[in-house]
Amino acid sequence: MERGKAVMERVSCGSCHVIPGFHWPRGAAGPSLESFDDEGLIAGALPNTPVNLAAFVRDAPAAKPGSTMPAMPLSADEARDVAAYLYGMNDE
Repeated sequence: MERGKAVMERVSCGSCHVIPGFHWPRGAAGPSLESFDDEGLIAGALPNTPVNLAAFVRDAPAAKPGSTMPAMPLSADEARDVAAYLYGMNDE
């Protein structure tokens, strides 16, 4: 989980999203990621699964055409780490 948090800090996910465990910045351009694992759909369109989430955080426009979230400079492993962090936030 710590690797995912470090990746999210490096690419500044908090600039657009409110993320538990991040105190600054607390962006409002994108949806809050609090209780993310309780959401039924990713970006209102994709089933909320680890595979879909990793694909979405790495290249949102490819995963969901028309997404306003940009493709992020993440490797496949980093995208999986981010997904693991988001799914594990409520476990801490």
